Amino acid sequence: MTDSSFNPEIFKAYDIRGKYGVDFDEQFAESLGGAVKEYLKAGTLVVARDLRASSAQLAEKLIVGTTAAGAEIIDLGTATTPFFYWATQYLNAQGGIMITASHNSENDNGFKIVNGAGVNIGLENGLEQIKKLLRSDLKAGVPRADLGEKVSSPILTREYTDFIIKASRLKPGEIKLAFMVEDNPLVGKELAPILQTLALTPTAHAPIVTFEFDPDGDRLYVFGQQRNGSTGLTTSKIPADFILGILAKEASGFWTGPKVVHDHRFSRAVLEDIRKYGVHLYPARVGHTFIKQMMRQRRADLGAELSGHFYFSETGGSESSVLAMLKLLKILQKYNCPIEQLIKPFQKYCRTEKAISNDKFPMTNQAQNLNFGEIKKRLKEKFADGEISELDGLTISYWDPANPAEAGRGARWWFNLRPSHTEPLWRLTVEAKDPELLNQKVAELSALLKEK
Repeated sequence: MTDSSFNPEIFKAYDIRGKYGVDFDEQFAESLGGAVKEYLKAGTLVVARDLRASSAQLAEKLIVGTTAAGAEIIDLGTATTPFFYWATQYLNAQGGIMITASHNSENDNGFKIVNGAGVNIGLENGLEQIKKLLRSDLKAGVPRADLGEKVSSPILTREYTDFIIKASRLKPGEIKLAFMVEDNPLVGKELAPILQTLALTPTAHAPIVTFEFDPDGDRLYVFGQQRNGSTGLTTSKIPADFILGILAKEASGFWTGPKVVHDHRFSRAVLEDIRKYGVHLYPARVGHTFIKQMMRQRRADLGAELSGHFYFSETGGSESSVLAMLKLLKILQKYNCPIEQLIKPFQKYCRTEKAISNDKFPMTNQAQNLNFGEIKKRLKEKFADGEISELDGLTISYWDPANPAEAGRGARWWFNLRPSHTEPLWRLTVEAKDPELLNQKVAELSALLKEK
């Protein structure tokens, strides 16, 4: 395999991701293993994989590459990404590689890389260097010296179960309310012993809340039951920033004056409300690498993204969808009410999120960034009287004239436009104080984005 036989576009802002067999293959995985070992100077690496059809053979070749380069491998087999993060730190490894494309389609696959501290390796903190090492290895075309296969496969179910339960602060039998879990085999394998130990039994009969997970288990989706007139109850998805709001406000029992890192696209209604409870807020760029970095910098207690990632100090700043679920159940049990009642303070504004793909602007990684600069300039000129932030993409905010322009308070309307880090798209978020203003601004922005 030569350095031109993989697509460089698969190196994303915080992981490697692309179409298996098109953008990369098993030889790429083998060379990547050696490059990661070399970059991290790792004696021991943890390897895990999701349930995609291609993940097993990629893991096999990855292990060949890392062991040939001299690393000892701890092979977790199939595991969720949160379990992988936890195990890498628990086992005191010098790093790890998780084979997954997360929520992407079955035909995609990829690699999430962490160092020994559990910090994800992205383009801004090492992935570019790994790519250079990889290119050099592929260009040489010479196999590494086989230093012998040193692989162990520990079973850590009991240790992980104990850790999650301790962090949740739940006691067996404490939760009495009806809830439902729609998991998948990967999540279910790790969740079952936790639920069994806590004497928790999900039910499809009249649940007040339902939990779902993405394929690699690092995203949590929460659904409530909304009454719809004479037709009865319907399922309604609760936005992730609303879930963060519930968790952050419930400081007693979890945190005191919590420090919270949030996706900068969060509803201003959530941020306005939870400030009243002594919550310290720190906006961050979208993406788990950036959120985790801010979690560590601020020594934060809690973090979240709109995509459904939830981060905790107990997990070293990494995601834990299961821990988020258990903490939320504890709060719901305390108040013994539907989740819809707890999110009422956050339903102050109207919001929409759109994925933008414009044929006039090619959406490869390089092209979308170049074209985004042109679009950003146009928007800054059009909305020059707003408050402008370029923390991630472009955010422009307008404040209600009746309120001072304090950060995150008294929002009249605002928008954020940013290139996706994982797909060839731009993502537009718009929030306004009423539906009429929202529709007006979405139409105005959409027209501007279609112009060449």
